[in-house]
Amino acid sequence: MALAIFATQLPLDAMGDPKLKRLLAYWQSRRRNGHLPLRKDLLPEEMAELVGRIKLVDVHGRPPKFSYRLFGTVLSRYFGQDLTGHSVDEVAPESLQTLVRRHLEEVVQAQSPICHEI
Repeated sequence: MALAIFATQLPLDAMGDPKLKRLLAYWQSRRRNGHLPLRKDLLPEEMAELVGRIKLVDVHGRPPKFSYRLFGTVLSRYFGQDLTGHSVDEVAPESLQTLVRRHLEEVVQAQSPICHEI
């Protein structure tokens, strides 16, 4: 039986965690002409307090394929595996993989971060 995973999109200003708000402000400050920041624009030492809780995702081609450049240690412990260097297509269960891919496609299309409660 497939595991059903649901997500509710939240407005970015609904993030209550001050650390996440600082991360969002940092990310927004690194945008270039309204486009997503490039990897070279994001310096892990400038977001050290959250580096264990973030994912940096590379986007390849059209339609986009996604791979994890960085999968933080806190996330790795939570998911039971370090996905750094792996494709989103390797995420298990498949229902989570589908959800993650859909969210990343939304980010690429909107050229903006999104927030979901899962």
